[in-house]
Amino acid sequence: MNEQELHKQKNSNWSILLIIINVILVFIFLNVGYFKDSSLLGENIFWLSVSMNVLFGFYAFGYHGKKYRLGKILFILLSICNIAFYTLLWISSKSFHP
Repeated sequence: MNEQELHKQKNSNWSILLIIINVILVFIFLNVGYFKDSSLLGENIFWLSVSMNVLFGFYAFGYHGKKYRLGKILFILLSICNIAFYTLLWISSKSFHP
């Protein structure tokens, strides 16, 4: 394994660690103080999922090669789940208004 590939692998590991730390920090931020209000739960889940999607997107498209396919797969799955969830939420909110 050459030095460039080792450097890339090390950066990839750091990126995964930073993504995990950022998601934990967003989760903590959305569950304390003003944001802990139950009326904002849907909005908090939205911001948490958007931040995770953006971070996985940066990771997925920041590294190239055969070994980084998992990041792209996770990004695509997370994007599909977010779109499906918020579409269902939007449809349900429109159908129950008097």
